[in-house]
Amino acid sequence: METFYDESNGDSWTNKQWNITDGSSDVCDSKSYPGVTCNDDDKIIEIDLHDCGLAGKVTPWIYALPELTTLTLGDNDIDDAGWDKIADMLSVEDLGFEVGTKLKSLVLTGNKISSMEGIDALADSLKELHLTYNRITGPMPDELFELTNLRVLSISENAITGTIDKRLGTLHHLREFYCYGNMVEGQIPEELGQLKQLQILTVS
Repeated sequence: METFYDESNGDSWTNKQWNITDGSSDVCDSKSYPGVTCNDDDKIIEIDLHDCGLAGKVTPWIYALPELTTLTLGDNDIDDAGWDKIADMLSVEDLGFEVGTKLKSLVLTGNKISSMEGIDALADSLKELHLTYNRITGPMPDELFELTNLRVLSISENAITGTIDKRLGTLHHLREFYCYGNMVEGQIPEELGQLKQLQILTVS
């Protein structure tokens, strides 16, 4: 947790300040670590640091917390989500502690993220991805189509161009897709008709 704090400019956080300098502090103590929620076994299951002044990088180690299901870091100044190092980190042996990923919901709305590289390492568990108001440019990133368990995908208000990629039709569990506020054009591909669970589709 100290690495996460340091690499995201922890000393300048607002609203929620962690007592990271006291090595004896219990990470499950809401007074020492506001925004952190643990289960009955004292394992971290949720981190919510929305609008807290985080900046820079998210350490990939945060994704390895074995019971973490929800990570909410919206409305900060993060420009590197750390995804490109996840696979390498999870492949390391003899770490002396348990690693893995059960992350289901990732909220990074309102940051400065421009790259999706490496996010496919979360494909087995990730069900909700919120990336509205970031800096993703060009065609829809290839990595999105590796996230085959997604239920909700929000990539609105970026600078995505080109057409709506027909590979969206391979995300068979998708229920909600938000892509407004980009520069996509053309017709909605017929492959999206394969999404039997799709309830919301917004594109402009």
